[in-house]
Amino acid sequence: MKKSNTDRDDYSFINEVIKKKPADKKKIALYILSALAFVAVAAALAALVFVKVTSIAENRWSGESSSKIEIPKDDEPGNDQGEDSGSQTDEDETEGSSDSEEGSDEEITAEDIEVTLSHYEELCAQMEQIAADRQDTFVRVVGVESEVDYFNESYQNTQETTGLIVANNDSEVYILAASDSLSSAADIQVMLPDSVYVDASIVRADKETGLVVVSVPKNKIPGSIRGNLQTAVLGNSYFVKRGQPVIAIGEMAGYKETVSFGHITSIGNLYPYYDIQYSLIATDIQMNSSGGRGFLMNMDGEIIGVITKKTVPSDVSVYTAIGISELKNLIERLSNGEKEVYIGVKAEEITDTVSRRTEMPKGMLVKEVQNDGPAMLAGILPMDIITEIDGNEIIGYSAYRAWLRSASPGEVVKIKALRSGKEGYEEAVFEVTVGER
Repeated sequence: MKKSNTDRDDYSFINEVIKKKPADKKKIALYILSALAFVAVAAALAALVFVKVTSIAENRWSGESSSKIEIPKDDEPGNDQGEDSGSQTDEDETEGSSDSEEGSDEEITAEDIEVTLSHYEELCAQMEQIAADRQDTFVRVVGVESEVDYFNESYQNTQETTGLIVANNDSEVYILAASDSLSSAADIQVMLPDSVYVDASIVRADKETGLVVVSVPKNKIPGSIRGNLQTAVLGNSYFVKRGQPVIAIGEMAGYKETVSFGHITSIGNLYPYYDIQYSLIATDIQMNSSGGRGFLMNMDGEIIGVITKKTVPSDVSVYTAIGISELKNLIERLSNGEKEVYIGVKAEEITDTVSRRTEMPKGMLVKEVQNDGPAMLAGILPMDIITEIDGNEIIGYSAYRAWLRSASPGEVVKIKALRSGKEGYEEAVFEVTVGER
């Protein structure tokens, strides 16, 4: 039977061809643009991260310091005796002598002496061990100087000194040493443990004390050694006492890396430098003819003094050190490459005792004026008594030192001083331009 056209029309969908929907070109373009934007943002972020990491790495391992060095300071002992800072009055000395005499009344028996002698070897062994435990805070600083001999042959002359690791930051290790061995050196090297030499550079030197700070980039120190190096513990020298045992480390007997034992014999002497004075710690450790350089350490392994040729008075035959507490500001400035301000005077404090005895006004007595220094150019002379600087009363050395630390190079200050004349002391005013060195 023949199908009708109506049936064929009812099933006509079977013969239709299903075609895919045409692609939406706008959506594809938008997708591609979004992907490209994402890639661009990711690339930019990656570039920023790379630059930041590179910058950090360069700061960490380059020769430049990435952070300022700060040396913790010690508070100066309070002065209940008036303005006589750093010195004793006759009454104090008399009282001290009385106390000593009373103490000497105690009878010392043979048994006491026997016990002391029997422990002497043990004490020396303990001091030797203390020095050994701190050996990783010391290094050798070597100055290399190129010279020419009689036959026009070039050779290298080296001088060495003991260096003390005083500070470090992310990129540098800072070492304190005596500058006289390095002043004419063309190259500076530091000898680390296991006789490993690394190049170093002078950060800054101080001519007055003969001290210098050199730095070594950490990336030049082998990792196996870097982890063992220690920063020295700088003690408080304001409270050292006579009779206290000390260890001297350095060139104490003309040989390098010498360790000597002794005790403190004097702490009251002041040694004036230009624009600064320091308290000296004298020991009973005999000095050889060539002098010496090194450091004083107490029984806790703390550094309490620094010895250079300039810290030992010319008429002294025992090792004498500047107290470390008074040097901490200087060490910090040297480590940061900062210059010292100065006016160029050596001055001594006129204390109450001296003023009563001599009838001199209180202030800072100028003992010496530096040639062509700011003070000399302004007209200040030896024996002038400085009493005021820019309105600040200067009746003692602590006040003078406080002003000097706050002064700026190039600053013009008015200094009032008393000058002795036929009719007594007359006031003079000087305009001084603060210098830097």
